[in-house]
Amino acid sequence: MRALVPRLGSLRSPLPAALAMVVRYEAVVVPVAAEEIARWTRRAAAIPDCELRALALATIAGEAANAEAAAAFATLAPRVHQRTTIELLVAWQLLYDYLDTLGERPSTDPRRDGLRLHRALAVALGAPDRGGERLADLPARDGGYLRELATACRERLAALPSAAAVAPAALAAADRCAHAQSHVHAALRSGGYGPARAWALQQPGADDYEWWEILAGGVSDLAVLALLGTAADPAATTADAAAVADAYWPDVCVLSTLLDGVVDAASDIEVTGRSYLVDCCGGAVPARRVERAARRSVATTTALRRGGAHAAITAGIAAFYSTVPAARDVRVAAAIAPALDALRPAATPLLAALRARQALRRVAGCVRRNSFVQLTGRAACGSRQLPVKGRR
Repeated sequence: MRALVPRLGSLRSPLPAALAMVVRYEAVVVPVAAEEIARWTRRAAAIPDCELRALALATIAGEAANAEAAAAFATLAPRVHQRTTIELLVAWQLLYDYLDTLGERPSTDPRRDGLRLHRALAVALGAPDRGGERLADLPARDGGYLRELATACRERLAALPSAAAVAPAALAAADRCAHAQSHVHAALRSGGYGPARAWALQQPGADDYEWWEILAGGVSDLAVLALLGTAADPAATTADAAAVADAYWPDVCVLSTLLDGVVDAASDIEVTGRSYLVDCCGGAVPARRVERAARRSVATTTALRRGGAHAAITAGIAAFYSTVPAARDVRVAAAIAPALDALRPAATPLLAALRARQALRRVAGCVRRNSFVQLTGRAACGSRQLPVKGRR
């Protein structure tokens, strides 16, 4: 079977890269990702503290598709490093989602406590513990579960050939995620976006986007995932890593969270009475902002050394959101359509693959949730990370 799976590194055009990625993801990546998710679920079930055990298990149960879809970045890896890369990506996403869950607990200073919690992200990428504090000091009542996730990331990243080349860019992206998460959690509790806005305006790329787009995009860990996938490429250089980071931030990260906000705005308001993006932009997210982010995203990703694969991943964003139930609403569909058009032709086979899978599920009554196109939709774009969802 492996001999029949195309090599994505040689594909520079988005359309054939998208076709090859679907095949490799379904045939090679999904089975290993499922094994890893099951293994970490068993580990979470052994957490001694009842509250933290429940939180960890609920996070995995609700967000397993995130980790499975994040593993699609392993399609960037050569076969010899693919399993290690899948294990790294799954552990990273489970860690990120677990920290997000912990960050939503009551706190007298959610921004400070959120930053302290998210220090684990830097440690997971090989950075030393900051401020003289030890990673083991983070919720010790979880029996070392968080520490083991971070250690698994650290060890597997170190085993990849270009870990040193991607480390600086990955650490910078992770630090951005930590601050964005902490600011959003604090803003939603206080109802004031002053500090969050000030932070967003200081970020690279802020001049090209509205501050609320930058804040939302900051919650996305897509740039980190792309860099972890790049670490498996023996030929990747520091310049390649910087180019990947610049391509995903802010354009792809912003695109993913804007689409997520468009799709979930109605349900957010219905359940919680508010929507972060609607609050900040004064109404529905304008379709022109979504289209602009899509066009910028396809331009920046296509220009990368492995541009076909990265552009195909980007196309998965609009492909996913155009098929979710909320997209049946005429207004939602109208907001997504320009982005989908901007990301063709790569989006076409991804749409076909997703619709075929959905049809099979309906026929078979299957409840399995994995899909390649969830890669940039629910996996990394911030649907879990941005704490504004009504279902949260």
